Parts: sequence; C-alpha cells; structure tokens
Amino acid sequence: MIHNLVTQEKCKEFVSRLQTNDQWLDGKLTTGKLIAEVKTNSELYGNETADEIYGYCMEKLLNNRELSQSILLKRIVSVMINRYEVGEGYGWHFDTPLMPAPNGDLARTDYSFTLFFNDDYEGGELQIEDKFVKGKTGEIYIYDSNLRHCVHPVTKGTRYACFGWLESAISDKQVREQVIANIRALDSAKAKSPNDLSEAHVALEKSNQLLTRKFY
Repeated sequence: MIHNLVTQEKCKEFVSRLQTNDQWLDGKLTTGKLIAEVKTNSELYGNETADEIYGYCMEKLLNNRELSQSILLKRIVSVMINRYEVGEGYGWHFDTPLMPAPNGDLARTDYSFTLFFNDDYEGGELQIEDKFVKGKTGEIYIYDSNLRHCVHPVTKGTRYACFGWLESAISDKQVREQVIANIRALDSAKAKSPNDLSEAHVALEKSNQLLTRKFY
C-alpha cells in the first residue's frame, strides 16, 4: 500500500540536510554477517538530524487515521534513514520477525515501510517478490515484513529514504485482515447513513470489537 505522507517541499529540505551531514554510517553495521555481504549503503540514526527528520515523519504517520487503520497500527518498532549512491544496493533478504522496540521490549515486525525523500535518481527500485516499487517524493510504501525483498543498485544520482518497521495491534494475520476489512465496510456504511445503521452493521461492529479484544 502506498500513501502520500510528506510534502515535496519538506522532503527537499530533508535531502538538503542529509547531503551535508557527516554522520553517515556503513549500513552493514545494522545487519547480520551473511546479509551484510549483499548490502552496500549508508545509514543515519541516533543523532540530532536523524531524530528530527524521522520524528517529523513518524508523527505524520501516527496522525494519519486512514493509514493507521489500514494496518491496525500499534507502534513503530524502529526507524532509520538510508542513502544509496551509484552502484549501491541491497540484495535479496527477509526482515527479522522480532526487533527491540524503543522501550527495550521485543516487538513483532508485522510491516516494513520505505518513505521516499526523493525520486530524481535512476535504478534503486525496491522489489518485493515480483513487485517493483519506485515511490515518488513524499510517498510511503508499507508491505508485509514476511515478504522477500531487495533494493536494486542505483545507476544515477543518490536515493534518500526513511525506513523502518511497524507492529500491528493484532498478531494473527488472518484475523487482522478480517478486522481491517470489517472496519472498511463499517466506515463505508457510516458515510452513507451515519444515523441509520442496519442491525447487520451493528452486529458486524460488535463482532469486530470481540475479535480485537480476543486477539490483541
């Protein structure tokens, strides 16, 4: 799923700051030994610039009701910024299913995301199994963390993005997808007749409440 999240003007500001930052680290430092062999990029995290940039972006994400409800967002697990220059990419891999959350607890990585800060580069496509994604400036792409994916080498320019992982309120994927579908059906019904919901819709809402409480 892809959504517009940050304005192009704000992204341009971010890229300008990232281009002059001297605190970039080797991306191999944040992954295992085997996967590190197929990863060539730089990453920015744990400093004032990174905190300000992805803090702004994640506030936008948390305040976007449509986006949050589309995955039943519980919490943001981890966030970083990456940079791919010409010749750099990230080979095929799976994301780890558990990561330390900011409070130190282990959290599920139900969804992965990439928020594109620019699109004036060539190559650098995010490929998720057989789907190719090259988001426009300010777009966030969210996908199932269980899917195998890669970033193709950049062939021209530099690719800047914010990336990370999200935990859903419901761990069971099948139940989660059903609850999300129910919410969409209810929202549609309320939009058409906000003061006259049928008994079927009331029953559906009650069912959703029970499913959420049982599988939270």
